[in-house]
Amino acid sequence: VNIEDWNLQFTDYVMGLESTLNLGKLSLAINGMDLNKMEFHVTEILWENSALSYQQFKPLPVSEDASESDMPMPLLVLDKLSLKNIKADYHSLPDGMKVRANLGDFLLEMPEANLDKQKVLIKRLSLQDSQIDYQSETMVEEEKKTVEKEDTVMPFAWPEWEVELSSIDLSNNQIMYGVKGVQGQAGEFNPEDVGVKDFILQANNLYYKPKKAGFSFDKFGFIERSGFKLENFQAQLVLNDSSLQ
Repeated sequence: VNIEDWNLQFTDYVMGLESTLNLGKLSLAINGMDLNKMEFHVTEILWENSALSYQQFKPLPVSEDASESDMPMPLLVLDKLSLKNIKADYHSLPDGMKVRANLGDFLLEMPEANLDKQKVLIKRLSLQDSQIDYQSETMVEEEKKTVEKEDTVMPFAWPEWEVELSSIDLSNNQIMYGVKGVQGQAGEFNPEDVGVKDFILQANNLYYKPKKAGFSFDKFGFIERSGFKLENFQAQLVLNDSSLQ
């Protein structure tokens, strides 16, 4: 499947949403799929030179609890997902959230994502030359309710998942986070006005399984707008049910 130069605009005043898509190029190749078993083998997804926006200006209706379905959980094999020059703009007025992202070059190779067995294997994850800006705004609520809850402490339980990530490379990225109306001062770190540039993370052999996790950082660094700088940080870590190494 190949699609180029395709524009779409959708507005739903009942649901309170508006979205647009300016698609430059999309290429999709599928090796095989079984809808009855919910198994999919995607050879390649290439998405380039596109812009999309989504605005939610009304609270979404509360969905009722659905009964358990007999449909199996999906199994996905994704040989290659490549995104280049993708601009995304998400704005939710009810949640007080605004996110803008400019993805320069994103690559994902995922040999297995088995939601039934709760197992995810990722061969390669890469994000380069990208900017992400998250802004927290005042939430819009139709009706404010105060609910009193007793303080409860839940015991820690290892999630029943198995995740492996062979290689991750995040290079030359910029990350910003801010709370509306807050502006930090030069030379002083402000958790409500964070700006990170030259963010780099190169790591391998990241894994998680119940009662055990570990990773190896080859290179980790960034520069924060306050002046704080971290360069060439390296580390290896192994965590289990009783120790941290």
